Amino acid sequence: MIINGTIRHIRIERTRNLVVSGVTLECPDYRLEGEFSPYNRLADFLWKIISKYVVPSALKLKKSVEFKNYLLPNDVMGSASLTVIADGEDETQYLLVCVDKKLTTTYRVWFSLDQEIFRKSHYGFLMNDLEAKVIDQGIQRKFKMTDVTEQGYNAYWELSQALWLIVEDSISIKFSGTEEEEDSMYYFRPKRISGMDIIVQLEKQGDRCSLTGESSDGSYHAEATFSIQEKLD
Repeated sequence: MIINGTIRHIRIERTRNLVVSGVTLECPDYRLEGEFSPYNRLADFLWKIISKYVVPSALKLKKSVEFKNYLLPNDVMGSASLTVIADGEDETQYLLVCVDKKLTTTYRVWFSLDQEIFRKSHYGFLMNDLEAKVIDQGIQRKFKMTDVTEQGYNAYWELSQALWLIVEDSISIKFSGTEEEEDSMYYFRPKRISGMDIIVQLEKQGDRCSLTGESSDGSYHAEATFSIQEKLD
């Protein structure tokens, strides 16, 4: 995928169990620009970028002993979490938190992203052998499609959500120009259910994917299996 954006105002605080005060590191802005492998989660992608490129660059200017071994290796870290703390017209402020697997060290990263990353980034996928099944209030529908393609012009938060929307759109497009065109907009996700109410999970082995989604009350369940390849126009 192609990503364009700048991470600004980066401030990192490391805290450790049994240590009263944290150690804060101010970092220079970092430009994200170019082609990257599609990520599963934006939070983990940003943590990888910050820990691999931003922090080492900032540490070169620090001679104090408190910054020695400041960053733990990525293989001992758990998944990161990302929260919006202030949403502005030109840029948005975030808090990124990552804790090691032993729960002894926590990194909190405050930063802002300009809106460019959500306007000029670009991803695209080709789905092959797509099979989907929906059960809504006891009514079941099944769908089969091949060579489904879709482009997105933003930076998605979760790959599972991006793929879910592609499946949803593709099923609707399948019925374009037929008597079911309008109704098909809600074949994969019923009109009564908000996308925010669906818990989506993705399992991925190589290029083979399995998506499942379910409403909180269990009245709606959908699943889709397919092979996936990145495809950018």
